[in-house]
Amino acid sequence: MKFYEKPYRIGVSVNGSVVSDANENADDIYSALEIAKRKRAEIGGEYDAISVTLAEGEYFLDKTIEITREYADSSSLPLVIEGAGRDKVTLSGGKTFKGGWQIYDATKGIYKKSLDKMSAFRQLYTEDGACSRSRYPDDTKNLDSDYLQLSWDEKNHKVGVPSYITDDISISSIKGAELHFVQEWTQSVGHISTNEPEEKDGKIWFDFGEKWFNDILFSRSSPSRNPEANRCWFEDSLAFLTSENEWFFDDEENTLYYKPRNGVEINSVSFSIPQIENIISVTGEAQGEAPEGIVIKDLTIANSTWVYANENDYLDGQAGIYASYDKENAKMTEFSNRAPACVYTQYAKDICLYDCAIKNTGAYGIDFGVGTKNARVIGCTVENCATSAINVGYYGEKYRAGKLYPDNFVTAAPYGYAPSTETEITENVKIENNVIKHVGISFKGGSTGIVGGYLRNIDIIHNEIEDVSYSGVAIGWGWESPLQINCNVNISYNKITNVMNHLPYDGAPIYLLGKQKATLEGSQIIGNYIEVENGLGGIYFDNSSSCYTLKDNVIKGEGRLGIIDLHDWNYFLRNIKISNTYVSTNGKLYFHAYAQDYGNEKMVEYYKTHTPPTPESRGVYVDEPIKAYNSGKWSKEAEQII
Repeated sequence: MKFYEKPYRIGVSVNGSVVSDANENADDIYSALEIAKRKRAEIGGEYDAISVTLAEGEYFLDKTIEITREYADSSSLPLVIEGAGRDKVTLSGGKTFKGGWQIYDATKGIYKKSLDKMSAFRQLYTEDGACSRSRYPDDTKNLDSDYLQLSWDEKNHKVGVPSYITDDISISSIKGAELHFVQEWTQSVGHISTNEPEEKDGKIWFDFGEKWFNDILFSRSSPSRNPEANRCWFEDSLAFLTSENEWFFDDEENTLYYKPRNGVEINSVSFSIPQIENIISVTGEAQGEAPEGIVIKDLTIANSTWVYANENDYLDGQAGIYASYDKENAKMTEFSNRAPACVYTQYAKDICLYDCAIKNTGAYGIDFGVGTKNARVIGCTVENCATSAINVGYYGEKYRAGKLYPDNFVTAAPYGYAPSTETEITENVKIENNVIKHVGISFKGGSTGIVGGYLRNIDIIHNEIEDVSYSGVAIGWGWESPLQINCNVNISYNKITNVMNHLPYDGAPIYLLGKQKATLEGSQIIGNYIEVENGLGGIYFDNSSSCYTLKDNVIKGEGRLGIIDLHDWNYFLRNIKISNTYVSTNGKLYFHAYAQDYGNEKMVEYYKTHTPPTPESRGVYVDEPIKAYNSGKWSKEAEQII
């Protein structure tokens, strides 16, 4: 893809040497951007772009690269930040070290190293990828069969785990540690109080240090508190460090502990510790002119961090949105907080990431936030993400109206955040020919390959998505917003495999939610290849999904509820047409329609005296799937799609 014919080049190198083909050189990327800001007013028609050109090497950053309208807007030349290739140039938000390890426990094979002038962190990487934070049971175990069932004491607001854990760890080791627990589509993190746990009825019971967190867990109606569906594990104690490639950081002693893989000479391994939340930030203001015309190409952007859960309880809502507590006003906020991203944009236009690698992220990989327009991610790899890989749009969720929680927790309207002006809408986004993998490493709840809400006009095409803790693609957050902004969604010709691998409930390789505005173009899901083992189906239409045409999709395997799940809650599904679905099993489409009260809507009572509308009357037409897999081979029609 060609972005310019004749750029004005500002060269930057790791060692300060001159970049030969540059018009001028800068000491570092920050000063190069200042030169670009000055030059954009000086350069005439001779050039068609300003390029910050990075010579080969790894650039260790000590602050975010911040791009505002002062660097690029509609009146200036496009700004390009480019390297010599993603395998040759890296912008890193981490600190790297090698050597200096000492044996700590020879019997267990654990080493230690003092770390000076290092901020808190939750991720640690080597050249081979992510290391595992110390946990019990360890990260090699299966979520369903090996992780701990979480029990709930509704009266005393305590949680419990099986007492057999004392065969492996001491009760004292869990005090002050983190408990990570999966509830259907969420994974929250609570800091266990230092109160003495109680052992009874074959379980060990304890509470969390923050009362607001403890109380809200037992007050919210969903997700469910069900030991059969809730799994948990402990993290962040030296006592849990038992497996190879695990680590623990004692922040009081500034000491890192690590158990290398068998046969690895630890002092020859290079480690990286993320230290910056946003590596690149492109931001404008709602009322001002947006930064416009920014291209980032041919480089790697790596090692961002997010340490909120180190000191705070993390209450997961859905799609990685979390609630927090306002201590000053003694109230819990709505689920509208968003984790940071390695690459973040808001109120920005004409943004392109091309042939880049975004990896080792402390939260999101890429976030096209509120007011981002005309954005593209093309030919990139996004991997090793603590939460979701790519987010599009800004959305939130508030508590349902009329419900008061303990200790003056404040509730609000059911719709949550919704854009109120055209400026706030994120629209015209293309995500094409990317590889997205290893997603949800630290926060498995709602961590998705590509997730979006309150957006308009998005193409998700020809991507490979694999190894994701939650859904592969999840579009439509915003619930029943009267604005109905979501429209013109194109999810086509993608390969989605090994997803829902840590949250086997309420999700799918392709998950859809919320009303859409009916448009002439409509939304479509065409020609995708999907493998499903967990989740509710290969494609899942959740609350109020509408205005989709599905055809020529291939689904191998089936979910807990079948091939495709149509969740017709309160008979809200509208204008859905499904045909030519090629499948490998004899599973069925699962269509479950029922009435349920929501907020002030008393739907159960209403439908006691009213006949529910038929699917056909709402434009829902579904053909039965076509069995197209026999003796280990797909039919010719299915093979052409694959």
